[in-house]
Amino acid sequence: MFYEFDPKTKEYLGQTAGCPHPLRPTEVLHPAYATKTPPPDTADHQAACFQNGAWTLVADYRGTTYWQQGVAHTITSLGETLPEEATETAPDPEISITEQLARAYADPLTGSDRFFMEATRKRALAAQTEDTTTQQNLLAEALSAETQGLARVEEIKLSLNVS
Repeated sequence: MFYEFDPKTKEYLGQTAGCPHPLRPTEVLHPAYATKTPPPDTADHQAACFQNGAWTLVADYRGTTYWQQGVAHTITSLGETLPEEATETAPDPEISITEQLARAYADPLTGSDRFFMEATRKRALAAQTEDTTTQQNLLAEALSAETQGLARVEEIKLSLNVS
């Protein structure tokens, strides 16, 4: 008996008996991406992966949706776990979209505040300097930060289905 695993993720896929050898009918060909070592039992949110010649247990939260500051995220990769500050409970629908947006913008991990604060700081520095080249550079950096902040706002709005 052989135990097959995915060539990319190395995740256990199932058992196979292998194929008979075409020239030696008493022998079985060893399939690619398979081992004779059985995988360990897994618990909830675990997958067995064949790595470096041995089976290991890896976190498997794929398909799990969680929320941070009202913004939904879905785990798509093996080994990815729920962040500490995340919740698997959807936000209260009674909370207005405006409140959800305000929470998401202010979140230092997902929000856009840091970009707008950086833009404000750069503009203040530009106003204090008399060197034209330095002013232009600082204003360009401020514009870049504002653009990143607005892009993040759009991402948050999309995740909340707000236009």
